[in-house]
Amino acid sequence: MAESLKDYGAEYVQIDDGWQGVGRGFGENRDWATVDRRFPDGMDGLARYTKAWV
Repeated sequence: MAESLKDYGAEYVQIDDGWQGVGRGFGENRDWATVDRRFPDGMDGLARYTKAWV
């Protein structure tokens, strides 16, 4: 974002669901306490990674 969109006025990145893993419920519900294996450092790690590019 910093490289491509900052010059156009972009200020925020919205992290939508998908970083968290599938919970223990029915179907493919998301569980905030379960981290998806694609993001092993959870929301904290994802936020640090994102902020490093600003």
